[in-house]
Amino acid sequence: MYVNYLKDGGDESFPEYMKDNYYGQDDPGAGSKSVASTTAISEPDPQNYDHYRTKAIRRGYHMKAGDILVCHNSNSLEGVPGHAAIVNSAGYIMEMPGYKFHTKKNARIVTKKKFFRAHSGGKKYVMVYRMRRHPHVAKKAARYTYYKMLKHHNPTYSIFTMKLYKKSPSYCSKYVYLAYDWGGTKKPVKQWWGGRHMVTPYGLIGNFKNSYKPAAIHRIVAYR
Repeated sequence: MYVNYLKDGGDESFPEYMKDNYYGQDDPGAGSKSVASTTAISEPDPQNYDHYRTKAIRRGYHMKAGDILVCHNSNSLEGVPGHAAIVNSAGYIMEMPGYKFHTKKNARIVTKKKFFRAHSGGKKYVMVYRMRRHPHVAKKAARYTYYKMLKHHNPTYSIFTMKLYKKSPSYCSKYVYLAYDWGGTKKPVKQWWGGRHMVTPYGLIGNFKNSYKPAAIHRIVAYR
């Protein structure tokens, strides 16, 4: 596994790689219970995520660059279900909130505290997904997002676009998809012929393929 990781462009040492991959064992947080897949039009049954429940984010989840966050029962634009974002570092998250249509330079970076206080608590919760077997790809996606999709070319917001491979306009889940598509050299995600496709927050993880598909590692229900 490590040899293939190096061939794929990985730069972590063997001990670092093995630690990120639980020393070749299954994810100890996953147990034997499978996680229900999400769909583009319906929210998954919360009972299927009970194993990942975390009472306090400060103790339960240490963010890593490239982690994918999918918000349930909350959104960034009234009437549009769900929200998605990508982690930049241990304390910051990058997202494309949809406060207003056609807002220029809509992508932003926010603190861990601000993000999870907005999207957890009550019926609101956040599912955390991590690319276990290819951590270097996750890091590349986070770096690409920061330098190319936030600082250098910050896109305009609009959900009324089917042009998936055009950087602007964009929306929350398309923003994360492109981070992995362009930052990860197209390997992690499915490619859509003609580029006419919408990536929804709840369907985002389903756009990843093979060993690149991120695993659910936490269900964040509160920040306190």
